[in-house]
Amino acid sequence: MTSSNLQTRLQKSLGCSRQFLLSGLEEGEKRELSEKIVGLGAVYVQSETYKPACTHLICGRLSRSEKFLCACAQGRWVLHPNYINDSAKEGKWLPEENYEWVNFSDGETREMGETARRWRFHVEAFLTLPFSGWKVAVIVRGSRKSSIYTRLLSCGGAEVYKLTLPVGNKSRVANLLTYVFVGERNVSEAQHLIEFGIMCLRPEFIGDYILKDPPPDPLDYLVRQDMTSSPKVNRPVDIDDSITDIQFSQLTSVGSASTHTDKQYVTPDSFT
Repeated sequence: MTSSNLQTRLQKSLGCSRQFLLSGLEEGEKRELSEKIVGLGAVYVQSETYKPACTHLICGRLSRSEKFLCACAQGRWVLHPNYINDSAKEGKWLPEENYEWVNFSDGETREMGETARRWRFHVEAFLTLPFSGWKVAVIVRGSRKSSIYTRLLSCGGAEVYKLTLPVGNKSRVANLLTYVFVGERNVSEAQHLIEFGIMCLRPEFIGDYILKDPPPDPLDYLVRQDMTSSPKVNRPVDIDDSITDIQFSQLTSVGSASTHTDKQYVTPDSFT
């Protein structure tokens, strides 16, 4: 059985129809592609943020963006715009495999295309997500970055908890949470967690876990107590928020379609 058939069976089992998100495209091209999507009977999801109900992400270019990373985390199709154009010419949806970005790229871009295909294979074969089993909290100054980390972690199957700082019951946090992601400007606020021995990591680990094969060692991302006073060093790009379609809002589902990963695991109660 082909991978395309497996993906179709998976979508049917989840009650999904084809729902398309677009990324990294000019407005004119977005408009043209969206008309073709609707003309072929699928759903065009017009959104500046990632929506977990989507089944296909069409990218004009690959970058370490929210939409790309979330699509990888959910094992979605990440395709070249030619998929829409060629399907429209044929008047039917063509098999997706020939239009995966890995077939249209080289160098670093090819590596990102391979990442998308690798996670798609993983999710199809094992029905598990990259962050399954993780229980995490995000301590990052600024609602935009905090929101995108939360959405990415949730799309990847993690349970995201709120922390009220300072944490009184540090033992409970240490026993429950797998990781606490701490932004560089928040190290002083998380100092008591670091000193207690709780696994506090730089947020770059989230994106790197998706992109790198094999996955990176979390110990390489430990937040050090002296980070705020150390000279600033050049680090890999975390999540690219420079593209116009990368905006930040709370995670919501799209339309009536549901998926096995569209629930945002944020507990109503905070740790104190």
